[in-house]
Amino acid sequence: METFLPLLIFSLVTTLVIMVAWWLKSRRTAPEGLVTWIIRACLVAACLLMPVIGVALILVYWLVLVFNGRRSRQARLLWLMTIATENRLPLADELRADAETYNGPARERTLALADRLEAGMSLGEALQDMRTPLLAPATVAAIRVGEETGTLQQVLRREAIRNTAALNESEAYMPLRLLMIYYTVVIGTILSLTVFLMIFIVPKFRAIFDDFGVELPHLTRLLIDFSDTVSNFWYLAALAMLAAGVALVTGFVIVQSGWENARISSVMKWFPRRDTPGILRALRAGIAANVPLPQLFGTIRSVQLRPEVYRRLDHVVTDVEYGTDPWTAMKKQQLLHDRERLALSAASEGNRLGFVLPALADRIEETYRRRLLTLVELSKPVVVFIVGTFVAFYAVAFFLPLVKLLNDLS
Repeated sequence: METFLPLLIFSLVTTLVIMVAWWLKSRRTAPEGLVTWIIRACLVAACLLMPVIGVALILVYWLVLVFNGRRSRQARLLWLMTIATENRLPLADELRADAETYNGPARERTLALADRLEAGMSLGEALQDMRTPLLAPATVAAIRVGEETGTLQQVLRREAIRNTAALNESEAYMPLRLLMIYYTVVIGTILSLTVFLMIFIVPKFRAIFDDFGVELPHLTRLLIDFSDTVSNFWYLAALAMLAAGVALVTGFVIVQSGWENARISSVMKWFPRRDTPGILRALRAGIAANVPLPQLFGTIRSVQLRPEVYRRLDHVVTDVEYGTDPWTAMKKQQLLHDRERLALSAASEGNRLGFVLPALADRIEETYRRRLLTLVELSKPVVVFIVGTFVAFYAVAFFLPLVKLLNDLS
């Protein structure tokens, strides 16, 4: 609420500015000179900023609805598979019955999964064969390993519990979502106002004072020089606005959909350890059943959708086949830190990997979650300082000439 209230107030204020300006224009009582340009500036700025706010809010709400719906469907599907498998019910029939509760693409994908199961595919093969994934690659990898080790029921229940918990914990990211809305509005506002002032207002402002023969202060000349640069390279300002919007939307998509479900390789390839928890959880069932490690890593590799994860696991498989310690091979591919490698090596020697693997996966995810939320809190005063400095520069640059003009005329 503390984020949406300022947006509501701003919307009401800009709407009031539009109404007042229109009324003055219709009554033909608008003052002349600089005051007229200020009123027109407010009118045009309001017209520019209201669409920015509207588009940002619509986009954010649409992303929330889409990705929250996808993650809840994944948890629901996992629980359906768990109950059907534990009670030895025909999974294809249960999927067809569940598909009747959906509309559109979700229904078609669920029916496609049922068709593959009826064609004789295993559950893991059917999920991997889906053109549009129904579950995250890490979950599919765990299911494939569970099928190979005869622990499918346990794997399905663990994944269903984990996905449900992750869905409930998504509310922890609410401050980040609200902050992204705030940043979208602030960045759009600043860039829109800057472009408008630089192109339309500052040249008129300079012309007015040139007519009085008043030399402008140094700070105002800096503003005018900046205005000329923006006017000459307006496309760079548009590109900056687009880049900022793309960055915010990309971050929001990754956070809202969950790291496992996102497929933005150009960004995600720089954070390889974010894929480690899913790999460790998939290894858990296979190691407990004494499945050879190269086979386990090969199974996990086969279900990956992002090419950089596939390549890293391919290197791990090659190193393990040549006798390299698996945890050293994962560290070499930046999937583990040295302390984590040592912990897993010690757990392997003590036959405690069944406990350490999921615990380490949870710790890695919690560490990233805590760092992200800490960064969010630290960024708030930074953004306030930058915006305040920007506004102060404009206010002083526009106000100093008026003071100088009054002193010269007096």
